[in-house]
Amino acid sequence: MNIPKGFPAVRQYSARKLIFAIIGIIILFGFAVYGFSLYRTFLDTAAIRARVIIPQSELQEKYGLNISLVAVTAGGGMVDVRLKFLAGAKARNLLQDAGSFPTVWVPRKGVTLQMSEADRPQKIQFDDNGNLFLLYPNAGSAVKSGDMVNLVFGNVQLEPIQVR
Repeated sequence: MNIPKGFPAVRQYSARKLIFAIIGIIILFGFAVYGFSLYRTFLDTAAIRARVIIPQSELQEKYGLNISLVAVTAGGGMVDVRLKFLAGAKARNLLQDAGSFPTVWVPRKGVTLQMSEADRPQKIQFDDNGNLFLLYPNAGSAVKSGDMVNLVFGNVQLEPIQVR
């Protein structure tokens, strides 16, 4: 068949070129995912470095809180954290801000356990010698009995505590 002059030639794309293009797109996507993962790790590490690490004695003196218990319960599905208010007014200064609500950081796994907004106590009674019981979902069995975890209150991180 003769093609008259002036008509553009039709390009034939070979299967090999198509495969190379698809492989290139997959490689670029892999680099993007890896880069995003590195970026998130950098942000998490920077946030951890910004925390002030305090011993339990300072938590008692400065914030009027004592950690009564950190344990795995409910067949390993929950982490039970119990706080005792030694001085309710001091504890209120730490816990009244929503950003300071305690979270459980598991350094061995690099995981932070937190409660959803709906599961948080609606109104905390900051009575002297009062208690606050908190249950965190143990996502992926991140915490096991005997592990060391840190309680984090905003930018205040408590020294490691052994889980019962």
